[in-house]
Amino acid sequence: MTHRFSIKEIARQAGLSTATIDRVLNKRPNVSPQTRNRVQAALQELRAQEDQLTARGRRLFIDIVAEAPSRFTNEIRTATETILPTIGAGVFRPRFTFHERFTDADAVAVLRRIGKRGSQGVCLKARDTANVTEAVHQLVTAGIPVVTLVTDLPHARRSNYIGLDNANAGRTAAYLLASTVRHTGGTVLTTRSQIDFHGEAERHVHFCETLAEKRPDLKVVDFSGGAGLSNATALHLSAKMDAVHD
Repeated sequence: MTHRFSIKEIARQAGLSTATIDRVLNKRPNVSPQTRNRVQAALQELRAQEDQLTARGRRLFIDIVAEAPSRFTNEIRTATETILPTIGAGVFRPRFTFHERFTDADAVAVLRRIGKRGSQGVCLKARDTANVTEAVHQLVTAGIPVVTLVTDLPHARRSNYIGLDNANAGRTAAYLLASTVRHTGGTVLTTRSQIDFHGEAERHVHFCETLAEKRPDLKVVDFSGGAGLSNATALHLSAKMDAVHD
């Protein structure tokens, strides 16, 4: 594996020991595929941050963790890598952990790993569960601030929430749809990626309430649970429509 960064630099970016990085770079045995992937991801991030590596100032490592489809996390990565170099207060070095689907245990393990290796801050998009809330509590107790992105954890000790006003977003979507559909009658399909994502339910409730008020002739069929992934969502839709026809 060719590279132009020091083992120490790669280790800091990957959140692994220098010994582990050495084993991966020299293709030694007894290294898991997951670890090799983490090192490869760290190298890609370092290449993207090349201009920042030569910048002067305090280096601040921040972790961006999200459960979302790749089309969404790609936008998060692009926006982050675009804006961080423009901030003059320090040299921000992002470390990304993206998965299209996280189990509760997976999310907690990632947050605990961040707490163990240290970070100057975490930007988090995760499910609103008791275990994730507790993991955030442990990070904050350790002095690592957490902000939630798009999906909030209202009972966690996060510093702030960055995202939509979900109630008004639902109302706005219903208003636009009601104004656009010209014919009388019809079926509107709605979907939420995960029921544990806080805010999606609120958007859905206010969408349905407003649509029912403005267009009672339109029927709403919900087929949530596909995690925003094309294949999974298609399967949920097929099963839902079969049930409706039965």
